[in-house]
Amino acid sequence: MRALLVDDGRTGAIRETLSRAGFEVLESSDGQRALDLLEDRGPVDLALVDWDLPREGGHQFVRSVRSCRNLASVRLVMMTGGLDTAEILEAIRIGVDDHLVRPITRRKLLEKLALLRLGPG
Repeated sequence: MRALLVDDGRTGAIRETLSRAGFEVLESSDGQRALDLLEDRGPVDLALVDWDLPREGGHQFVRSVRSCRNLASVRLVMMTGGLDTAEILEAIRIGVDDHLVRPITRRKLLEKLALLRLGPG
């Protein structure tokens, strides 16, 4: 399986958890570069997307992915720094499958993968 981690912050622990769960991990620090990666390397099974990204924000990245037919099966998980209900509802409305609130621990990420039926478990 392949995962795309779209985040402009520290991603080492998330990358490591995904790798140990059997994912090939692609990374990008902004939404536009992430879209370019998907165009060059093809679809992924999972994209973890920081909602506050430079250039093309997380919400625009999600809209772009959801508008591409060949990316329809990508599971999108929004990563956010807080529990802003309006923000989470908007993310769900435009197409995310779920969300994770920071700090993202190994346990929380593995639980989310299990709920999405991705990875071990």
